[in-house]
Amino acid sequence: MVVFMLSHINHRVLSIKRLRTVMTKVAEHPAGFAILNGWSRPRGVFDTFEAARQACRKARTIAQPDAADLVEPNFELSVRRRASDYPVLFWLCQIASTGSLRVLDFGGGAGQSYYQYRDLLPAGAIERWTVLELPTVVEQGKRKAAERGANNLVFTSSFREGAACNVLLAAGSLHYWEGSLSSFAAEVGGLPKHVIVNRSPMRATGDAFITVQTGAHWAVPCLVRSLDQLTQEMEALGFDRVDDWNEPEKTLHFPWLPDHEARYLGVYFRR
Repeated sequence: MVVFMLSHINHRVLSIKRLRTVMTKVAEHPAGFAILNGWSRPRGVFDTFEAARQACRKARTIAQPDAADLVEPNFELSVRRRASDYPVLFWLCQIASTGSLRVLDFGGGAGQSYYQYRDLLPAGAIERWTVLELPTVVEQGKRKAAERGANNLVFTSSFREGAACNVLLAAGSLHYWEGSLSSFAAEVGGLPKHVIVNRSPMRATGDAFITVQTGAHWAVPCLVRSLDQLTQEMEALGFDRVDDWNEPEKTLHFPWLPDHEARYLGVYFRR
């Protein structure tokens, strides 16, 4: 409790606008950035994913993203509708008006987005919903789907299963993909016409960077992208940015490096 109170006080003090301005100026110099970045551990900014993983190993609470005991809590959290789900639902309804949905749900856990959206989409809109996940998560998702009679929900660890999909959904997962969208497209065999990203930390401007995302009982590396850079990358692949929105409940805070603070955003691209 004492540690929590000190952390809270520390965060409140560091959020003072004048102090944030000073720290931003200090961080413009390499030596100043190195000091503030060191104080930010286990979060902070890292040069590589491996360096971020080492910081995770040193953290008090560590878990792998496919840890069995995290799947059910993540499911219970994500199956509840949040403000940022409504833009996704809107665009899925628009896409469904032109044909059935064949969704590749990247990092979709035990199928929480499917269970949340299926009753709100037009009847018969979902032809096939494919969750691409790690093997241990796939097994849990299959069991839950069998229990719930979700016949058009399938689970796989093979990227090639997404080749026949017309929608890529990455809800709370794109920041765990270490590569570019071009490399993701190569794994899948080409991106589908519609790409929807939701709840991913992004900077409005500036370069992407690697950091550590932490929870009460876990710590994992992630990539904070730049919305501008992501848009440019998708444009190079032949996509237009149709819409973007904020996740009002979440922000990735960097008290010692305020210039790196990232809001969780959603984006819809269409080829």
